[in-house]
Amino acid sequence: PPNFGARGQLVDYLQNILWANALFQDDIQLEGVLGGVEGPSVVISQPFIVGRSPTESEVEEWFGQQGYVRDGYNKWRHAGSGAVIADTHPGNFIVTDDGFLVPIDLQVLSPGS
Repeated sequence: PPNFGARGQLVDYLQNILWANALFQDDIQLEGVLGGVEGPSVVISQPFIVGRSPTESEVEEWFGQQGYVRDGYNKWRHAGSGAVIADTHPGNFIVTDDGFLVPIDLQVLSPGS
């Protein structure tokens, strides 16, 4: 508190959770709200994924395979839908033992069409 996520505002934080769930088939859940001296804190959960951090090349390949093009530093834009995804550094992904790359904390600036 008083900030929520990378963009600071509660409505943006909650919208990002909804968009991330929709775009990446994530399962981020709102568990509750805790009161505090500096303001409320939002409590979320998401599935635990066992794996390793990907390389930058693996992240680039993952976005490219889905039709995204680089649109700045750690930012990608989907050529067809216009979706814009930020904060796409390797620390925000996990590669599972079977090689599947899973996003865990991306910022969806726009979900596109």
